[in-house]
Amino acid sequence: FFFKQKTAYEISLGLVGSEMCIRDRSRSEDPKGNQDWRKYRFIALALAIGGGISANTATIVPIPLMKDIEDKFNISVAEYTLLISMSALPNIFFPAFAGIMADKIGRRYVLIAALGFLMLGNILSWIACMKTSFVTLVFGDALFCIGGQCYLVVIGTLEAFWFKNKETSVALALDSSVNFLAVAVVYWTVPHLFEVTNSLAWPFFLSMMIAGFSLVCGVFLFFLDKKAVPDVTLEDTAPALGCGTVKSLGKGVVFLIGAFCTRSLGTNLFEFISSGFFQDRFGFTEEEAGRIISIPYISFFLLTTLVGYLLYRLGNKPIFLTLAAIAMMVFMTIITFLPDSDNGVLVLVPYAFYSISNVIFSASFWPSIAYSAPDNILGLAYGLLITATNGMVALCAIIEGFIHDGTIATDKGYGWTQAFVIFWLVVSAMFSMMVARFDMSHTKILHTPEYVVKKNLEEKERKEEIENHRINQLFYLQLQFK
Repeated sequence: FFFKQKTAYEISLGLVGSEMCIRDRSRSEDPKGNQDWRKYRFIALALAIGGGISANTATIVPIPLMKDIEDKFNISVAEYTLLISMSALPNIFFPAFAGIMADKIGRRYVLIAALGFLMLGNILSWIACMKTSFVTLVFGDALFCIGGQCYLVVIGTLEAFWFKNKETSVALALDSSVNFLAVAVVYWTVPHLFEVTNSLAWPFFLSMMIAGFSLVCGVFLFFLDKKAVPDVTLEDTAPALGCGTVKSLGKGVVFLIGAFCTRSLGTNLFEFISSGFFQDRFGFTEEEAGRIISIPYISFFLLTTLVGYLLYRLGNKPIFLTLAAIAMMVFMTIITFLPDSDNGVLVLVPYAFYSISNVIFSASFWPSIAYSAPDNILGLAYGLLITATNGMVALCAIIEGFIHDGTIATDKGYGWTQAFVIFWLVVSAMFSMMVARFDMSHTKILHTPEYVVKKNLEEKERKEEIENHRINQLFYLQLQFK
């Protein structure tokens, strides 16, 4: 009595729920059919990039000032890495929580809260440098790191919602390019600013001004997002996107997160000590070391969009992910075994190739999460990714500091720390191989170029509609006979 016969259209909607459907249907599809709000998407992207500048640069400020912070606050390398570790430790929990809240209550409110933490943390760090209070500096650094990491979580869900298919890769690439340019500028500016003023307060004051600019961009983005899509959330669009396939994609997403976390761990551990590494082993000044450290970020700015587009056309992202991870491991090994020198020009060549490999890895990785994670838990996927990364960084940064201080008498403290870095890059390469193997043997959601998958999906849907139409005809024929 209560049974309602489904039409062929309704049956086909229920049957189309493959892994490819997650990626190739519009991630910004309004269930009510209104697409007018999408004309604002590039304005939203510009505001998202502006908000992300502080999230990406605030954590960078202490790195080129490593030796100056040690001198001004009278701390050791182990205590300096404790500063880095304590800033990452709260982010074992907060990004995952931010991802869950973005999925539940909406990304806009989490976005404003994250930028508020960023601003408050920068203010406290500036005060710490004025008062020479290391405890306040640690507390401020922890606050703006919480804000920055939570912002990166929520902005990933926002960009995946506003942009679809090929545009997702382009949006993520443009966001990365501009923000890495900002990081490179910070690496060039901060040491020079300290050299001119001989004060740590001015570099952190600059960071505070950037945080203020990002907060203004975030407020405008909040109202634009609310005006453009007031009634649409990821939970509204999720049922139409085949999200029931999360179980079949679970292992692949775990492998992706493992590859990214261990890659980020290796690159971050090297970056934390890179200023002292280039100064002590290759005779660079602090300002020159800051410029060298900026090479990866300049590479990201110049190459991310181009590499992202090429990977989109070529497809097979897991293979490029694996090759890039292996290349990073090889070039870091070469950097480690170069002989100490007062003229370290030779280190620039492998470091440049290491940076390019890092670009290829990131360009392969970031769209993969947006394509493979279901929309209704996309915030959680980004949150778990950043949470796992920060948890490992928090622990390993402390270990790295003790390794450095314990071996400083034999090899200036960099031999075993570099071995520690290379170990994590090896693990990243292994995870990348697992991603490639799993993708080719199971879903191929990352292996096949998007335009090919779209054609396959359209053909599959056409055949299913024909079959469902035939089933409906048979059903009505049976009713007539009865």
